[in-house]
Amino acid sequence: MLDKKNLGVLKPYLRYINGRWNGFKLDDIFDMRFQESEDERFGILKGDLIICEGGEPGRAAIWKGQIPNMKIQKALHRVRFNKQACAEYFLYYLNLISSTKFLNQYFTVTTIKHLTGQSLKNIPFPLPTIQEQYHIQAIDSRLSVADKMEESITQSLQQVEVLRQSILKKAFEGKLNLT
Repeated sequence: MLDKKNLGVLKPYLRYINGRWNGFKLDDIFDMRFQESEDERFGILKGDLIICEGGEPGRAAIWKGQIPNMKIQKALHRVRFNKQACAEYFLYYLNLISSTKFLNQYFTVTTIKHLTGQSLKNIPFPLPTIQEQYHIQAIDSRLSVADKMEESITQSLQQVEVLRQSILKKAFEGKLNLT
């Protein structure tokens, strides 16, 4: 992508390393020169699904417009949806087929795994009605709340165990004051 990059205006761009599942690491964004004619090909808009080609192929997140005029490098795929599809639904589906290893059959492998644009086009995506897609999204967000509650309970149990150990230590040392 850096072949003829001595032309154009410096603009921020996402690398595959910035992509995470369900988000982006934005504390190390680089700038690169882009010509105006490249805006359509490399520009991203709020709501676009960004999918990693390499690194962890298939890893994806929805761009929320955190940084204006953001672009992407060639190692990322951009999927823009119409009113018949919900980006969140496709993100959840990609996460599912990645975790079950179903996605692996679409990787090309030379020295490292890649999910090419052609391979991405060949992945079967079930397309329920838009209403069902939003219902699936709502269920997933409720499951996320449950996951956070579980994490909080786990942390609380760990704190209880530390407190328990501290009380037992004081008791064995004869320093426990019960009054």
